[in-house]
Amino acid sequence: MLGFVKAFSYQSTISQTLARGLHVDADQCRALCSHLYSLIRVNRQNRRSFINLLIRSFQQVKKAELSYLLFVADSLTSFPYAVLDEPLFVIHVVDKVASSRASTLLELFNEVLVYGRSSDAVKNIEDIETADELQSSLPNLSWEKFGACVVSSHQCRLLFELKSHLKETFGFTEGKCRKYSPSEPAKVNEKPLTKRSAHVFEPRRVIQAVEQQHSGRPLLNKIDLLDQYLEVSLMSSWWWWSVPAHVSIST
Repeated sequence: MLGFVKAFSYQSTISQTLARGLHVDADQCRALCSHLYSLIRVNRQNRRSFINLLIRSFQQVKKAELSYLLFVADSLTSFPYAVLDEPLFVIHVVDKVASSRASTLLELFNEVLVYGRSSDAVKNIEDIETADELQSSLPNLSWEKFGACVVSSHQCRLLFELKSHLKETFGFTEGKCRKYSPSEPAKVNEKPLTKRSAHVFEPRRVIQAVEQQHSGRPLLNKIDLLDQYLEVSLMSSWWWWSVPAHVSIST
């Protein structure tokens, strides 16, 4: 794990823009820490411990920088996985961590939105679908607190997009992800893995947020903030619907 953190520190030092955890060559993605992962992945217990440590970084809300979490997500989408168990285990752990983070995030948003809502609002906030309509129903909204919630939401968004990317890359259905259990015998999921897609991992909103943090630019305008809330709210709703029954919400 120390080697991985040092790789991030080195990339942060030499990078003139973002410290991305992947290299793109002719539309092919390769994790910068591919060699490190290749040494670890031979032993299932070791690679699972390593993957667990990486994804648990998303639970360290105050300690983990968003730029580091982007580097982690980059790596997890582009490690040289060879068998089914590897990306399925990543998705399994992401489900657990994201479920907990999404629950906390929605509570924070709700606390802020309740106090900002108009007393004569007709629609429930969760029924509003556009940023303009949402803004008109929240005349007393504390934009400072709301903006802080949006900043916090980037961690959840990154987990959502990480899972979605792996599913698309390897052609996993949600049913396939639900059926997976890390306690199954090794031979069940130690089958060769085939990529179905080679698209580049580009979590646009998160990249934009990291660039803003590095440049010291102010938060986005109000409509953009509301748009991001609506996007994350929709992702979270889908997550609660799709999360596997055997995945505990608590971690």
